[in-house]
Amino acid sequence: MIVIGSASTASGAICRYISADALIQPSQYQPFALTFGEVLASGIPVIASDEVGATKGVDPRRCTVFKAGHLDAFEAAVRALLDRLASGAKPDIATIARAEACCLFSIERVVDRILLSFEATLARRNGGEPLWQARAS
Repeated sequence: MIVIGSASTASGAICRYISADALIQPSQYQPFALTFGEVLASGIPVIASDEVGATKGVDPRRCTVFKAGHLDAFEAAVRALLDRLASGAKPDIATIARAEACCLFSIERVVDRILLSFEATLARRNGGEPLWQARAS
């Protein structure tokens, strides 16, 4: 295993992603993790703890999630991915990972989710009334 560290520029990140076989993110707390979406979009499989918010809603065939702090589960996930990569599955994994990123993190989906969050927040502030009804009163 080689830790490739951080990159200070977008082109540096791209170079590191190209050379990576996987992203392993065993975080104890990580609300989103931008690297998660970036590497999926680059076709790189991910192993992450259940504390990485970006794993929510991701098909388990595209991302292996283990319980944060459970070292045996973490080790098993890494070994299983290494076995899959060694068996020649890397091109298939890359295609699936990229498709998942396009689905989950498309501009349209992100904007829809942001708008729904704003609408829910405004409705709560108006006592549960939809915003358009509150404006009409």
